[in-house]
Formats: sequence, C-alpha cells, structure tokens
Amino acid sequence: MVKPDIPASAIQKYRNDKEIIELATKQIIKDFALFGLQINYDSALGFTWQQVYLGLEAQIRHLLEVSPSKMLSLLYQIDIPEEKIIAQAEKQEKRQLSEVVSEMIMEREIKKVLTRLYFKNPGRF
Repeated sequence: MVKPDIPASAIQKYRNDKEIIELATKQIIKDFALFGLQINYDSALGFTWQQVYLGLEAQIRHLLEVSPSKMLSLLYQIDIPEEKIIAQAEKQEKRQLSEVVSEMIMEREIKKVLTRLYFKNPGRF
C-alpha cells in the first residue's frame, strides 16, 4: 500500500473535525511526554483547533525561551525539519516564531493521524 500524499491544503478541512483534532492532541501530548513536557487540555471544553493551538503556542513560546535545544529535539521527534521552520518563519515574518511552530506542529500531527486512519480504513479517505 502506498503512503498517502496529504497536502497542506487538505489539512484545512480537518481543522473543524473534533475526532481528528482530539487524536492529533493525544499525539501532541504523547510526543511532548517523551521529553518530560506536559501539555494539559480541558477535554470537557472539547477539542477545537483554536483551544489546542493556544495551549500549544504557550508551551512552545516557553520552550523557545528556556530550552531551544529541547525544542529542536522535540521538532525532530515530531518530524519537522529546522529548514522548514526557517522557511515558514520567513514567509510569515509578522507572526511570532512560537505561532508559526505551533501551527506547523498541529498540521504535522494531523497528517500523522490521517495517515494512520488511512491505513486502518483506506476507504474512509
């Protein structure tokens, strides 16, 4: 079976899919835990792109300030190359680096979720 190619434009339609956002959030929590980092979300409020993004951005901003090396290791684990971050940051120079990185993390984690779901149930996507 061939790995699906999921373009960034396809991710947009999943930003409002609560199931996909919840699964992506669980993946984010899992990846952060590998580095002894915690991200807590109030699941009672539901999983929305904005809620998860805001919690993630605060943690990323903190990491960039206190432990850039841990941040780079985390990005490596999540599979976001430093070169891509630099390129995105240059394209979106008016945004804070923590905002750009947080969005990239969320998009990457959604891609992971969609890939897993694709292989579990190829007819779904």
